[in-house]
Amino acid sequence: MLSRDSDSFLPFTQSYAFGEWQVASGRKVWRFVIENGGKQVGFFQIIKYPLAFGKSYLYIPHGPVLFEKLDERFLQSLKETLSCIEKKEKAVFTRFDFFPVVADQKIFHKYFNQPSAYAERGSYFQPKVDWVIDLSKDEEALLGNMMKDGRYSINLASRKGTTAEMVAGDDMQEYFDIFYGLMQETAKRDGFRLHPEEYYRNIFGTAGNGNADIALFIAENNKKVLSAHLIAYFGRTAFDLYGGSSGDSRELMPNYALQWQAIRKSKLKGCLLYNFGAVEADGGRSGKFGGISLFKQKFGGEILNYGQSFDSVSSQFWYNLYNFRKLVKRRN
Repeated sequence: MLSRDSDSFLPFTQSYAFGEWQVASGRKVWRFVIENGGKQVGFFQIIKYPLAFGKSYLYIPHGPVLFEKLDERFLQSLKETLSCIEKKEKAVFTRFDFFPVVADQKIFHKYFNQPSAYAERGSYFQPKVDWVIDLSKDEEALLGNMMKDGRYSINLASRKGTTAEMVAGDDMQEYFDIFYGLMQETAKRDGFRLHPEEYYRNIFGTAGNGNADIALFIAENNKKVLSAHLIAYFGRTAFDLYGGSSGDSRELMPNYALQWQAIRKSKLKGCLLYNFGAVEADGGRSGKFGGISLFKQKFGGEILNYGQSFDSVSSQFWYNLYNFRKLVKRRN
């Protein structure tokens, strides 16, 4: 696998485009550059999310991003910066997880809390485990690294007349209703929640404006769109962010045709990594999303683990109450 210390493999959640999507959804965003001796050694953006009783929490998803090894001076500065914003915004805590993963995390405990596993879960918290493919290999090697079922399904899609294509720029608007409809169908079928429709409309509205490098991939058969996924590009990584598919005509293998086309186009675009997004936390194929995990793994690749989360706590009382509510919700 290629080194993940490279600035080619940056988390999309720390991109300018992702921050602008949050702003368009009415959330407050702060952006910071980390410097050492006049040299930029990292960056991060903070997003504010509401809680009950006028409170809030702050989140640095898969960040801060570091290009050099951190030291204790940076942790002190980070704590001071976060504390200042927390006080002003009535934020109970700020959650973050460094990228790339910091090997020795013992020093964090001097300044920050480590959240319980149940408290890390939430609609807006990013997954801890993604599935990725190394795109530095040629297409023959990529196919060779797939599971047999993956290669078979790609070929079967072709034999059955299922095709996939990339749609970019203003042309994406034509497919929004189809995309969102497939997302709704998939969410209902697989039991997960969506952002409000306006959130996705805002994303489509940024296509071609220079602030976001995104494309829509669709798979269709007999002129009917059966699958649609939104792919974003940041650094030299392609990110499969959002997508949905029809529960009908699965025998036509639209998802396999779409993903293979997205992988090929991302490689031609110069990407070195293709990120399928979350899989089961242990990388296994059991659990609520075991089927989705297995589908992604059929394309070959490996797990990308993100670091342990840490919390900067401004109010211990409200923080304990937040954690208690999360615990009760989990048990119910």
